[in-house]
Amino acid sequence: MATQNDSHSLQAPESGATDALDAAGESLVSQGEVKEELLAGAASKTDRLSPAPAPEEDAPPEGGAEAWGVVGAYWFISFMSVGLIYVWAIYLRYYFRNDTYPGTPQSVYSLTGGLANAAGFAAGPLLGSMADRHGYRIVVFISAVFLGGSYLVTSFAGPNMLPLLIVFQGAAQGVSSQGCWMVAMAAIPQYFKRRRGMVMGVAMTGGGMGGLALTNLTQYLLDRFGPPWTLRITGFIVLVVMVPASYFVRTRLPPKPNGKLFNIHAFRDVRFVLLFLSGVIMYFAYPLPQFFMSSYAISIGIDAQIAALILGLQFAVTAPTRVVYGLLMDRIGPVNVFLACNYVGGVLCLTLWPNARSLGSVVAFAMVFGATGGQFFSQVPIVISSIFGHHDSASIMGMVLLSLSVGSLVGTLAGGKLLDTHTTPNPLSPSGYDQDFVPVMMYTGTLYIVSATIMLVLRWRLVGWRLRVKV
Repeated sequence: MATQNDSHSLQAPESGATDALDAAGESLVSQGEVKEELLAGAASKTDRLSPAPAPEEDAPPEGGAEAWGVVGAYWFISFMSVGLIYVWAIYLRYYFRNDTYPGTPQSVYSLTGGLANAAGFAAGPLLGSMADRHGYRIVVFISAVFLGGSYLVTSFAGPNMLPLLIVFQGAAQGVSSQGCWMVAMAAIPQYFKRRRGMVMGVAMTGGGMGGLALTNLTQYLLDRFGPPWTLRITGFIVLVVMVPASYFVRTRLPPKPNGKLFNIHAFRDVRFVLLFLSGVIMYFAYPLPQFFMSSYAISIGIDAQIAALILGLQFAVTAPTRVVYGLLMDRIGPVNVFLACNYVGGVLCLTLWPNARSLGSVVAFAMVFGATGGQFFSQVPIVISSIFGHHDSASIMGMVLLSLSVGSLVGTLAGGKLLDTHTTPNPLSPSGYDQDFVPVMMYTGTLYIVSATIMLVLRWRLVGWRLRVKV
């Protein structure tokens, strides 16, 4: 799923995915910092501003108890906070199938999940600024308390209290999750330089493992206890795991004052405009295979618990592949890997997903898609830093996050509306209705292809039509 940090990045740039992860890992929390030197339009397709060399005394320790404590803390924090974002697909299917909030269409449930992502992305720059000013640990601690509390409050949302669900399991969960994983990850690059790519790859496996474990746990709890107690149990688990973990989130370097949240002059650079448009279009589609995978599996006769496992596998496969892609980016370049993953993801949605009518084929699609098209969020920060360099990654990432928030909110609503339009009553069906997911699949795959094609144009702006070049 991404990265960040504050403005404590004065190291001289290195080549490859390690430097990309370095810059990406230092981008989100420093979204509040805007450099005085603005992007110089499209004057050069490849020039980048280089930061000053790091003082020797600021060299990362490359390990030690405190450093590995930060890595371990992030792993557990992302296990819960990122994993719970994935879990919304299980709740969406359960709420709609059981008419938990009477008469609520699937598009509203989809909008709630999209709101969680959108609110988190939109709040990212502000959360980063707060962490810079007040410290990482306190922001993660408060966010963890609010995340657990959002589930506890939602557990009291009765059948006629849909707005409470939307506010707390939607917006509040999204913002507090972002405050947990984003800020915690930002601390890691301060402790590692030489091994940073490997360490970041390992740390980011927590979210995928959380998706696998929590989707299955949530389905089990819903089947046995229903939503209220499932939400309460989840809230307590969040507090028990994440509040202690927040104690180990430390920073090695002192805070630095921040400026404005965004560099609006970046829109003068055609490279940024292309990247921004690609992100907007991609996030109109990116959440949909996550949100609807479980529902689709059940619609073709797969047991609900197995459907939850399939969804979990889709997330789990992202863990090892992130490490592999980190190494591959170092060899052939982040943009090349990014393009390949998203084109393959789009083709899979247009071809394999509509023909996945058995357990084996659905599992195959979920895992192959997770390994390719499901990598967008974790790869885009690396692409940003490889194109714009260390110097402007902070402000660029802040605005790209806003582009994702727009797509996440509107795109999930559009996907839900498509599914509502192709849902028909069927008294003979176990669920009481039939759903045609093919329009959603075509919508998703097409937008993946369009987004990747815009990135292809960006690649052309960078290096022309040369194929065998690292970019």
